[in-house]
This record gives sequence, C-alpha cells and structure tokens, in this order.
Amino acid sequence: MADPLGRELGCKTDSRSNEASGRGDVSGRKALFAPIAIDRIQYFCQETRKVSDDGTIQVGRSYYAALPAPLHQDVIVRIYNDKIEIIDPRSMEKIRTHPKSLRAGEVTMNPEDRIFNPSRQTDYLFSKAESIGPNTRRLCELLFEEQGRVGQRRMQGIVNLARRYEACHIEQTAHEAIDMGLRSYKAFCRLVDIKKRRTDQKNAEAAEVVRQAHELIRPAKDYGQFFDQYAAKDDKQQDVWQEKNGVSTLNADTVSTKQKQPVPIKTNWRTNP
Repeated sequence: MADPLGRELGCKTDSRSNEASGRGDVSGRKALFAPIAIDRIQYFCQETRKVSDDGTIQVGRSYYAALPAPLHQDVIVRIYNDKIEIIDPRSMEKIRTHPKSLRAGEVTMNPEDRIFNPSRQTDYLFSKAESIGPNTRRLCELLFEEQGRVGQRRMQGIVNLARRYEACHIEQTAHEAIDMGLRSYKAFCRLVDIKKRRTDQKNAEAAEVVRQAHELIRPAKDYGQFFDQYAAKDDKQQDVWQEKNGVSTLNADTVSTKQKQPVPIKTNWRTNP
C-alpha cells in the first residue's frame, strides 16, 4: 500500500545505513579528484611589441626571437615571471615561448633563427663604418658574418662612437679587436676610452713643458738684433719707410700727415618763405 506521496507503508528505511552509504560514496569520489595546482594559475602582463629588422623583439633589456612572425609587424607578448609568450594578434595563436632572461643585452635565439641576408640597415652601417676607416668596416663585416642581423646592434654602437671619440682611436681599437677576436661591444668601448685618456694625458703633459727649441723658434741673437734695430731709442721721430737689406721697414718721417679736409654736409632743408 502506498501513500499519496508514493511511499510504501510499512517499509521503514534505516537512516544510519543511508548515511553510511553516503559517506562511502563521497570518500570514493574524493579519491577521483586530484588536488588543484596553485602554480598553474599564473599572472602575466600583456603588451605589444614590433618585430625588428633582425627578427627579434625587445622585452625589458633582453631580446627574443619572434619568427615566424613577419618583420616590422606588431605581436602580442605575455610576460610571466619565468617566461614570455609571443602571440599572433590576428589568429591569437601562440607563436613562440622563451624562458625569461635575467641578463641585460642577452639574445635568446636558435641558430636557425638568425638572418644573414643584408638589409638596407646593414648597407647603411657598412657605409658609416667605412667613413671611420677600413679596420672599422672590416670589424663590422666580421660581426655580420658571424652573427647575422643580430650583430647590427653592435655595429650601430661602434659607428656611433664617432660622436664622442676621434676616428683614429676607433680605428686603432678595431685593428686590435680583429687581431684578438674581440666581439664584445662593452669591451670595445672600454678600449677606445682608454686610448682617448692616454692621448689627453700626453697632450696635457706636453702643454706643461716649456720648449726652448723648436723649428718655429729662432735663435735669441736674431730677436736681439730685431729689438735693437726697430725699437724706439729716443723721443725723436725716426724714418718710417726705409730700405735696408732689401726689407721695407716702418719709419715715422715719411708718413703723410695731411689733414683731412672737412667734408661739407649737404642738406635738403628748405626754409619757409
């Protein structure tokens, strides 16, 4: 017999058995759930970067390869604590993932990502290096042959040193860098600065020395004769122009002392009648 609620009369359910079976089901379900990994929920900063001529983007003070993204186009960059992701803004697909660099100036790039065909920027840097000297041009060529377009940053820094240093110092340092196999830009700058300081120190020491002999300094006897000949000995006026030993000298007697006649001033004033 059933009541209006559809329950059978005379059948009693054991609540304790139901609670026990319910606890067993929950414990079984818990075994199926894995703990939530908190580190999987990572915060990031999303920015936009433009792919440079060498196929890299700059994040902070480091550079990362962005190929196959097109050159000179914008890409989306997600910056995490330990990595960066490069995303295509059109399809929103992830292009590259790199570990985040902690060293300033580091380039994170695979060898197959380097571009070795010269661009307009490459030719411009070569011409600037040629204006400094042949050694500087040769050093820039070696940088491009070894590093591809990534080496253009070092080339740009080298040619810009001509704004602060003389070309001779850059040329000497470039010659030494080629012989030693030096490719570090910071080390190159230090060598150029050392050469400049040495030259300045030599010039300062040379300026402090009083020279008694020089090709432009005549013997003291010549200066004595010159003083005796042309210095005034008394208050009388001496001859101004005289020919002696074929040299014209200034004297006072033959100077024309004509007084300048006053020049009449013409006026256009009209008197009223």
